[in-house]
Amino acid sequence: AYAANWISVAMNDAGTNGDLVAGDAIYSAVIPGSAQTHRRLVRYKIEASDNAAQSIEVPYPDDGSPNFAYFVYDGVPNWPGAFNPGVTPVVTYSSNVLQALPTYQLIASGADVVNSQYNSSYNGQRFYGTLVYNGQVFDHVQFNNRGEVSTYVSGKNKWRFHFNTARELQALDNWGQPYPETWNELNLNACACPWAAVHRGMAGVEEAISLRFYELIGVASARSHFLQFRVIDDASETGTTQFQGGDPSGVNGGDLWGLYLAVEQPDGAFLDSRGLADGNVFKIESSNGDMKHQGDGQVTDGSDWNTFLAACRTSQTEAWWRTNMNLAVYYSFQAGNRFIGNVDLRYGFNHYFYHAPPNLWQVIPWDLDMMFIAKTHQAGVIDQNNCLNLPNLKIEYQNRARELLDLIGSDASTNGGQIGQLIDEYARLVAPARTTTNWTTLDAAMWNYNPRTAGDPNTHSGQSSHKGNFFWTPYTDSRNGGNWVRTLATADFAGSMKYLTEYATDTFTNGTWAVNNGDQHGYGYRYLKQEGTDASAPQRPVATYLGAPSHPMDGLRFNATAYVGVNTFAAAQWRVGEISAPGIPLYDPTKPRIYEVTDVWRSSELSSNGVATIPSAALQIGRTYRVRVRHKDVTGRWGRWSEAIQFVPAAAPSTVTSSNLVVSEFMYNPPALSAAETLAGYSDKQLFEYIELLNISTNMLDLEGLAFITGISYTFAAGVTLAPDERIVVAKDTNAFALRYGAAGGVVGPY
Repeated sequence: AYAANWISVAMNDAGTNGDLVAGDAIYSAVIPGSAQTHRRLVRYKIEASDNAAQSIEVPYPDDGSPNFAYFVYDGVPNWPGAFNPGVTPVVTYSSNVLQALPTYQLIASGADVVNSQYNSSYNGQRFYGTLVYNGQVFDHVQFNNRGEVSTYVSGKNKWRFHFNTARELQALDNWGQPYPETWNELNLNACACPWAAVHRGMAGVEEAISLRFYELIGVASARSHFLQFRVIDDASETGTTQFQGGDPSGVNGGDLWGLYLAVEQPDGAFLDSRGLADGNVFKIESSNGDMKHQGDGQVTDGSDWNTFLAACRTSQTEAWWRTNMNLAVYYSFQAGNRFIGNVDLRYGFNHYFYHAPPNLWQVIPWDLDMMFIAKTHQAGVIDQNNCLNLPNLKIEYQNRARELLDLIGSDASTNGGQIGQLIDEYARLVAPARTTTNWTTLDAAMWNYNPRTAGDPNTHSGQSSHKGNFFWTPYTDSRNGGNWVRTLATADFAGSMKYLTEYATDTFTNGTWAVNNGDQHGYGYRYLKQEGTDASAPQRPVATYLGAPSHPMDGLRFNATAYVGVNTFAAAQWRVGEISAPGIPLYDPTKPRIYEVTDVWRSSELSSNGVATIPSAALQIGRTYRVRVRHKDVTGRWGRWSEAIQFVPAAAPSTVTSSNLVVSEFMYNPPALSAAETLAGYSDKQLFEYIELLNISTNMLDLEGLAFITGISYTFAAGVTLAPDERIVVAKDTNAFALRYGAAGGVVGPY
């Protein structure tokens, strides 16, 4: 059919029949209107010939796609569905709700789709189809199912798309911005946590925030974005029932499959987009290195991985580890595993490694769809954890664990720049604030009782009983470490997000905490706290601010309390991090939120403790920052960061001159005393004198040290500033002034 059903349409350069300008060497054609119908893929080629009978056709024969194409589409229709059909009301999800996420559409044979997703005889086999996204057609791409042990577990399964050379995907992130590099593969995770039905209904947020969390703490991690996925395989866009996803060519029909999470593939583009040097990239499976990218100049047979792994499994010196592994990244990776409950991590599985030249190995997290579990399951570590058997490296790891507790694990609020903000940021992507119908409820309606969904709706326990268990509470989950019961404060998406926040912040109140206790409250926070506990570490200092209340840029001076520790003092260090989220000044909703864990400025290791001045060049006026200090001892142990001081810097005050500060009022001869003033004990009306000053400039003025030396005597104290158009009164008697004119700010004296 592909070879036989082409229709020829003549092109012309005569300025007629669709051609705008005659003779401009731009040829035009008009495709018949009958071809422009909704959900129609139009493929085309271009042929040209000259008077010498020479001809050419594009695309060229060696192009991965033998034709060009465009897609006619009139827009996403409404979709009706019930959370529990026949029990709960049908809700109509408007086109606007659906289009809150970008639309990815696959055009393919229904039989191929079903075989790819649900027939194990075709596991991993590639099929051909067309992917449409962001107005662009990717024709003749290949797709297959994804997964290993989890491939068919949930019923809502994973996909992978393979793009043709030179026609790679330019994906946009969650904020509509293009990723730094194009993708030659697209991984779609199903937001279905295959072996963690306990989390069904979280809409993939637990996986998306895990990926972002690792990135925030300095571990190169795959980027991701949410999308709606639609499959076109027949003439009907809407199905006979609400269960369209999972059965594209059956009795139900319909295009909508639901909510998916696009996850970046760790490969060469992954390295390029992060400025990492070219090197081998391996997916670790059964301890073997499955090479996903061949680094320029590195071995091609995987022997580099085998050599490194064998060495990691035997005793090595501290120098060997420092030479062969990126320890700073590993410390953050392992601390993150504890904090967000990466319980499926194990020896030889569920992670990548990147071989950075010349010989430094770096771990990359992967397979993060079993997170935030309050029980042990797999080992939770990898072979490279042997580095922590060496005392100095263990100290460094514990330093990082304590640091992350302070910088990302200690604030549960939605705009506090830490884990609570991260959870809220990604929750709002799929469930915008103040909405009751959104992608979390839509996907639940599509898949909670979908015929393809695995499990028994009357069974609310186990790792893979998905059907009917969206938001179910209480749910009994089973792990290698035993059973535990997960509860939600409310049986909905908000309750699931509260669960995540309570897991990762210090909410445990039930006596002595222990690993594998099955108590979701503070499990991740307490696990990381336990990993970082060291009785020999310095105590936590307290920071105080010494500057003017307006926090002028040239006066950001802070002080730290005295060092207290078991061992001798070695150094102090200061840092500044920025936060930005709804409710924070200058927050930009078109960009990702900003987190305190990312350094804006960090001092060197200071040999003396005490006062520090934050350099103004590191900051911006009007933005929101947090400053902290910590202490180090001679054994290399860092104490915890102090509690944060949050501030918004203002412009540095200008020098006072006659061109910016004027006397705006001078009460040198006050009116006679009133009866009330006499009754209050006043007998001299001159006590009611005052002088008012006005800042007529556009800059903040620093009045510290400014003095009246003739006629009256008064000197402004430290920290007194005057904003543009602001007034300040110098009163001869401040009590008298308040009695006559009323108590108010901006009054100083007496003189």
